Amino acid sequence: MSSQVVRVEQFRKGSLNNIGREANDPYRGKIKHRNEDIDQSRNHLNEYFLMPNKSLYGEFKEISKDMNIVNSEKLKKNAIAFEGMIITSDQEFFKSLGWVPGEPTPEKVQDFFKQAYAFALAEIGFKGSDENILSAVVHYDEKTPHLQLYYVPVVDSWKEKVYQRDENGKIMTTGDRTPIPARDEKGKMIYNHVKDSVDRRINRSEFWKNKGGQTSYSRMQDRFQEQIGQSWGLDRGEVGSTREHTTKQRWQKQQLDEELERIKQENERLKAKNAELTILVSKAEQTISEHKQAYDELLDAGAEEYQKFQKLKAENEALSVEIKKLKTEKGNLGLAKLTLEGEIKEKTETLSQKDQDIEKKTETLNQLETDLQNSKNSLEEAQIKLKTAKTELEPLELKNKALEDEKAKLTADIAGMKNYKQARQRMMEYLQSVSDLVTGNHYEAEVNEGIRRIDEFENQYGDQEQ
Repeated sequence: MSSQVVRVEQFRKGSLNNIGREANDPYRGKIKHRNEDIDQSRNHLNEYFLMPNKSLYGEFKEISKDMNIVNSEKLKKNAIAFEGMIITSDQEFFKSLGWVPGEPTPEKVQDFFKQAYAFALAEIGFKGSDENILSAVVHYDEKTPHLQLYYVPVVDSWKEKVYQRDENGKIMTTGDRTPIPARDEKGKMIYNHVKDSVDRRINRSEFWKNKGGQTSYSRMQDRFQEQIGQSWGLDRGEVGSTREHTTKQRWQKQQLDEELERIKQENERLKAKNAELTILVSKAEQTISEHKQAYDELLDAGAEEYQKFQKLKAENEALSVEIKKLKTEKGNLGLAKLTLEGEIKEKTETLSQKDQDIEKKTETLNQLETDLQNSKNSLEEAQIKLKTAKTELEPLELKNKALEDEKAKLTADIAGMKNYKQARQRMMEYLQSVSDLVTGNHYEAEVNEGIRRIDEFENQYGDQEQ
């Protein structure tokens, strides 16, 4: 019988970009080191209940702004910023509903995931809404169809410590600057219970505490079974299970851990069996010794004891066969023990290598995220400088045009002045010639004519010179 699967995993803020590329198009299927099960030829079959308008990181920032989440930019490095939920079953269940990999999705399968999404909103949506949902998609491009949601664990009600304050209202601290909590007359710490605050917070512990605390996962499994699983013929699964969805590598590590534990248990069982066989061999050898002694006594006793001797001899032969069988089984157990010890060593080395690989890849991802953020900051600074330069360029272009107009005017004025100077030069030469000819009053008319012409030129070009 197929079982329901409802799992939850936590993520830090630094995982937003990588998780976003794995969960959503157009990057889905291109990150081979995280999920090798993605078949890119079936990406088009995926169905979105909520597709991010931006990257998962951009969606996180927008939700934080829209929901007035006051601590989204102040989270500690190891704090949980968002979570993922998986709802699914095994391949046999979906195939029983008509699902065929790579073919259009049957209506029954779509109905199942519609009910699953409605259940998820009721469980982890902020007051039953999709306000805090980063992404919600049904993946049909992997081995088993599954609904995958990413959401921000937002709360508007929480419990916070009250701290001692001095006469100025400043929080009092110890010598190492640790805030001193306030206590009541019985010595118990005092808490302030915040309800329905408009300043929301990301707080995973309070988020799940409001849903049942340590039993919240188990209760959620029960509710899914009652509301959906039972009507679809799905088994509840392991009661009390709080297992969370893992990535491919972590799942492999988990399987190796479980296999190692199984081998260790088998080894202990073989050790116990070996001890038990050792005791049986010891008892059998003691019995043979007793029978041999009895055999010797029979030889001494004579013919009347021959029948008892024959009986004891047969028993002795049977015990010898049993001892041989037990020794063979003991030898086989010894070989099995050596084989298991070799497997334990091999599995342990594999686990150690997996841990190292996960650590290296985590460091690489963190560095890539840091480099990406630095590049974004540099781009934003360059865009601001470009905008400032464009703003400063506009008045300079206007000033340059005005200068070009003034230059054209000055060029025209200079040309006019050159014409005026040439004319004036000719008049002066004319007057000089007249002056040279003047010897008496009978040339007075010619002189007066020269003066009149000079005045005429002065009136015509004087304004241009000014």
